Amino acid sequence: MHRAHVFLVLVLSALLAACGSSDTPLHSTGTNGTLVIPRDSNAVWSDLKDRLPLVPLPFRCELMGTDPEFITLSPREQRLLNGSDYEQGVAVGLLPDTTRAFHVLWLGAADSWLPTVTTFSMDGRRVTIQELVIGQCGPDPCYSCAETVHIDVKLEVLTTDTVRMCECDSNYAEIPGTCMRFVLKRTGVIGPTGALMSEVMKEPLPMPETTGAFPP
Repeated sequence: MHRAHVFLVLVLSALLAACGSSDTPLHSTGTNGTLVIPRDSNAVWSDLKDRLPLVPLPFRCELMGTDPEFITLSPREQRLLNGSDYEQGVAVGLLPDTTRAFHVLWLGAADSWLPTVTTFSMDGRRVTIQELVIGQCGPDPCYSCAETVHIDVKLEVLTTDTVRMCECDSNYAEIPGTCMRFVLKRTGVIGPTGALMSEVMKEPLPMPETTGAFPP
């Protein structure tokens, strides 16, 4: 009985090793370095596509403001959209039009929701993943920032970080006369190959005469 018991344990161990983990990764690296989605992810994409609403345009999202409407995603759907093994994000929906590609607008989880577009080809291949944000806003002292993402009816994108920053004294109070305001911009367009975004551009803004803190 003891030897039979050992044999049974060995057989079960071999079966478990052969099966591996049920939480298999959603992508692997192809010979040219591109991400390849395994066949079992086609079903994940098909189900997700069927339940995504169309996003009304124009779309505007003010980070740290009112959240847009979204739908929750399963862990596998999240990993499919963000291209990693991390589970984060919710979906806003499909951007029109869908005649040449499928563009999924979703929000990545961070200090605030980060608008991102993942593009799929008509046959279900993931083409690109592109964040639309600039990402310069933060909670630093003597610093305020308003971040906005706008997508118009032509799928043209404008992202802005409107910044006001000053030097601080030892008590983290603004030092009068040291403040400046500027806007950081990215522009782009969403097409069959995904969201193509420009480099960040910086433009100065006039300073009001007051040196008190105010929204940017």
